[in-house]
Amino acid sequence: YQRRVRGPPNPVMAAVLWVDLEAGDASAASLLRESLVNHGYAILRVPEPTAGLLGQFQVDAKAFFETSEEQKSGCLLVEQPGHRCGFFDRPDLGKQLYQARRGPHPENAPAEFTLSCDRTRESLEEIATGCLRALALELCTDPSAWDNLSMASAELGHPLASTVLDVFHYHTQPTDPSAASCDTHTDYSLLTLITHAHGAPGLEIVDWATGDWARVEEHTSPGDCVIMAGSSLQFLSSELIGATIHRVRFTGEAAGRISMPLQFYASPDARLDPGTVKAELLEGVKTKEALGSREFVLSKAVGSGSVTFGRLLGELYEGYEPGEQGASRE
Repeated sequence: YQRRVRGPPNPVMAAVLWVDLEAGDASAASLLRESLVNHGYAILRVPEPTAGLLGQFQVDAKAFFETSEEQKSGCLLVEQPGHRCGFFDRPDLGKQLYQARRGPHPENAPAEFTLSCDRTRESLEEIATGCLRALALELCTDPSAWDNLSMASAELGHPLASTVLDVFHYHTQPTDPSAASCDTHTDYSLLTLITHAHGAPGLEIVDWATGDWARVEEHTSPGDCVIMAGSSLQFLSSELIGATIHRVRFTGEAAGRISMPLQFYASPDARLDPGTVKAELLEGVKTKEALGSREFVLSKAVGSGSVTFGRLLGELYEGYEPGEQGASRE
């Protein structure tokens, strides 16, 4: 991963305090921006009662995954146009997953668990919205330029085009020796928030400053969230902020691992305009093509100027066919 060296190694990153960021503190917004630009991720520390809410959801998620396979099979993933929610098992990867979005859960899902899901998703969405607003304040000529990008759309068009809370339960080694529990990748989102995991640590992120894998969960505590950038934010920021390269390494520890990433998406008809970023910030910024993957050549795929998230998702995700809203552009 050959990237610009933008700063010294940062093995123990200073945490951004959510209370300061939410209050509009300029130094907190600056720390968030510098962490994402220079290192590819940031650590956000949330106060009570949010930390308590996240901790309780880990307890509720653990209880759900410990129910019988028969009970969980009654909550199997439901896929509808624009909505995908529920449970599915990936024994080949040694993990199980429950996905939660705005909208109905599977009919047989435990009411207490689904209520906890919705509360946690709403809380993390509020935090993600605040983080995006703080970044716009730092990066954009118009501080309100990125407001309302995630407002619900009348035409979702594809399940990936709505913010999702993924609740992962890593419990065994993959049955496929050639598979990894969660291999190296970037997300499609604007931002991804990963709360402090319950059980074994395993999240690793490429630190732009060193090019090395950082085991970030060795330096986080309950009440911390790891903030990562997705491909949508890379495009929106004119590649000033690179999509975070990350993976999970789980080797079957007895403690297991429960991880709860929220992928914060723009609405399909939301217009992403890289031209909103202050021109002076982009001097010397080079296109990030280190992986040679589709995420890193978006500007070539969609051209210059603004584009809807639906169109962008069509370039990122094979099988997504944007409708009229998603296909429009200026």
